Amino acid sequence: MKIRTAFVSNSSSCSFVIGKAYMTKEQQEAFRDWLKITHLRDTYIGETKHYFLGGAKQDEVDKIMEFLQEQKLDTQFAETYQ
Repeated sequence: MKIRTAFVSNSSSCSFVIGKAYMTKEQQEAFRDWLKITHLRDTYIGETKHYFLGGAKQDEVDKIMEFLQEQKLDTQFAETYQ
């Protein structure tokens, strides 16, 4: 999993990319299911063949990270940038 967050022009928004290569198929499905039932405000999450990517406020990125850690993803691949 690789997550990149960055400060965006006077806001608390972050962008992120999560590489699917670091996730099992079950973890990917659990993440998709969690996104459907979790109401994240001001969050965009898209999906390509190899990545989940998007933008969110920092507190929502923290919620995403917490969920991914609960799913036992290898956190050595998580990075955050302010």
